[in-house]
Amino acid sequence: MIRCRNHAGLLLLCLLALCAGCGKKGGAGEATEELSGERADAEEDVSAKALLVPEGPKIDGQCFDVKLDRFGDVTFASYAPDPQLPMGDAVFGLEKDGVLIYQFPPVMEGNRRPQQNFLGIQEIGFPDYDGDGRKDVAVLTEYETLTNPEAQDTVLEIRLYRSCPEEEDFVLDTDRMDVLNRNQWNHTLEEAMDHMGEAGQRLLLNYLTDLAEDGV
Repeated sequence: MIRCRNHAGLLLLCLLALCAGCGKKGGAGEATEELSGERADAEEDVSAKALLVPEGPKIDGQCFDVKLDRFGDVTFASYAPDPQLPMGDAVFGLEKDGVLIYQFPPVMEGNRRPQQNFLGIQEIGFPDYDGDGRKDVAVLTEYETLTNPEAQDTVLEIRLYRSCPEEEDFVLDTDRMDVLNRNQWNHTLEEAMDHMGEAGQRLLLNYLTDLAEDGV
């Protein structure tokens, strides 16, 4: 078995892979020019993406005006589950001038929650939790478990969307989500953010362990 602590180069590559975000940053002029072009593309795509309107109504008190890289000034909109979809989940999107221009990816296929019933949204925030200079999205949702209805058990779930224009604007950060939810560091967004560094360390340790077991 290779001892990873003796391979500084490998450790550096692993750290870069987990912490670098979506890509390298250019100079100030390049960044401004690229961002302007991206926003223009977003506005041109409005008509094409207007067909993504969710079936559920907007959730009162959970829609916020925010300025996000790539999109500029938009409204982060939260929609209740489709009433025609059994065990459906909430839908999140970005609106500009009342038109939906982007829809965030669902946690589960088909946007359904097997054996769970959506109860509501506890918190929404826009922290730059990976430190790449772009605002990310963090959502705390609550569900009722249906495996034992008499117990009336509920679960909280932290959902993270990492800003990544090179990969379809926002990606579901499932690795960090799994660590935070599995350890129940998800009672509030503040608690989740407080443990974000520890979550990253655990992911790095798991990655290095897998490499060592594979004999890399």
